[in-house]
Amino acid sequence: MVKKEELVPYELVSPGFEAIYQGTKDKGALDDWIINDDDLLIGSDNLGNLYMKYSFWTLSYKPDQWTNEIKILNKIQENFGELDDTTRYIRSAIGSLVLCDQGIPTTIDQLLDFIGSNYYDEKRLFHLGCWMSSGKRSTQPDWQRSMAYIEKVLVNFLKGMSITDQIKQLDSFMEGFIRRFYSWFPSRGNLDELQELLLNRILVSFPYLTHGIDDHKKMMEDVFNIGGKGWIFDELIRKLGDLPPITGIKWNEVRKKLKTINDPQKKQKFLLICSVSGDYYLSGLSTCHHNLFRFLESVLYKIGTMTNNQITNRIHGTERKRLGNLLFGYVLGLNSWLLKKPLDILLLDLGYLDLGFNPRNEILRVYAYLANDRNPIKEWLVISMWHQLMYNEVNQPRTPGLINHKDMLELANKHKLNLFEWMESKIQ
Repeated sequence: MVKKEELVPYELVSPGFEAIYQGTKDKGALDDWIINDDDLLIGSDNLGNLYMKYSFWTLSYKPDQWTNEIKILNKIQENFGELDDTTRYIRSAIGSLVLCDQGIPTTIDQLLDFIGSNYYDEKRLFHLGCWMSSGKRSTQPDWQRSMAYIEKVLVNFLKGMSITDQIKQLDSFMEGFIRRFYSWFPSRGNLDELQELLLNRILVSFPYLTHGIDDHKKMMEDVFNIGGKGWIFDELIRKLGDLPPITGIKWNEVRKKLKTINDPQKKQKFLLICSVSGDYYLSGLSTCHHNLFRFLESVLYKIGTMTNNQITNRIHGTERKRLGNLLFGYVLGLNSWLLKKPLDILLLDLGYLDLGFNPRNEILRVYAYLANDRNPIKEWLVISMWHQLMYNEVNQPRTPGLINHKDMLELANKHKLNLFEWMESKIQ
């Protein structure tokens, strides 16, 4: 029996795809999410060993979904013939990089290091995102402790503990969060029934946030499925507000229901409640998402103020700006490296451009990790990395790739920086 996650023989994959064995010949032994995911293909070798085949192009596994850029990169791969395992692992990791993950830019730097050194170490690989070749190492190893502190604040508040006692009991670094939290909520004695139910509804998810999700199916059953612990609170909330079913409700369903509610206050309340019980609450609470803690704080603010407003005194858009600036620097650096533009000449030229930020750090890392030695396979990995940072989830209207940071693209055009130059030379 072949080992689980071992690469299949190269003849079983085609350009744009990779496949790994599942360590079984029994399809019934596979996880439900593998069987039910339309973006994954289950196959078997001539001995009946099952493998999972997936696309390098995140969520774009059908040829009719592929852009000209993807077709060019697949053709380059095809021309190489059989690839060695190190190259295959690195390319698979590049395809698994998701730009809304909390590890950016650490994960980008690690992949650049792997490409530049032609080296891959699965044990060292950081968690890259929610696609296939995602490492086990966390870039934020202390996040569960942070979540446990927040859980303690909520539990203590519901028990009636004062702000002074909370600050005394918990470590001093929690004082800022505690003061913000108490400023949003009425005193414990004045907390209305709905607010109390919503806070308890949120606490249902905390065992998975403080200890990790080892069993995704059990988490879904407990928190988001009918009959689970979350559903019990959802039913109390629904009956209190005379609302339609809300457990695991999808955003499209919420929008439809909102159109049927005429009372403005009831409409706002329904929207607020669904931000805790809906499936997009699950998305926001993804433990790998870069906005996890800001998202949770926003939900608590809404419950405390009973509005759907943003936190008034928090600086908004900082994460999007940070990611946009980072991606701009990396993409510019990768494109320039592919064009063989000397690093110091590039930096000299940038010194005359008022970009509003300095991409020097990202460009320096690109050139340092990739170094000057070149070969066709390395260049293919580099342009694959460029594509992942530029487009990420292809055909998704809200891709976190640079292509969706319109202000960054306009800035590049304004200063005559063609971030697509290498790729355009191959398309023509």
